[in-house]
Amino acid sequence: MFRLPNASKDVFDLLIKYDIKKAYFHWYSGDEKLLEEIINKGYFIGINVATIVNEKYKKYIEIANIKSIITESDGLYNYKGIYTSSTYAKRPI
Repeated sequence: MFRLPNASKDVFDLLIKYDIKKAYFHWYSGDEKLLEEIINKGYFIGINVATIVNEKYKKYIEIANIKSIITESDGLYNYKGIYTSSTYAKRPI
């Protein structure tokens, strides 16, 4: 599992270099081109409550195959006025 918002491309390149077959990008926040590469390689991305209020994350759902998405709750925290919990894990999709 990776949550490296400014290093997604570097991590992806390392996964390819070392022929890693399975990977999960927690709360993916990179660009759309890299997202397509991640999905095409068979890796997973995580989405969470941010997809409810952030257009960029909504677009990721459109790009990614539903089989490549893992929903996340990230426990209890406040994201732009929405208090997250496990009950939100189903809402993004």
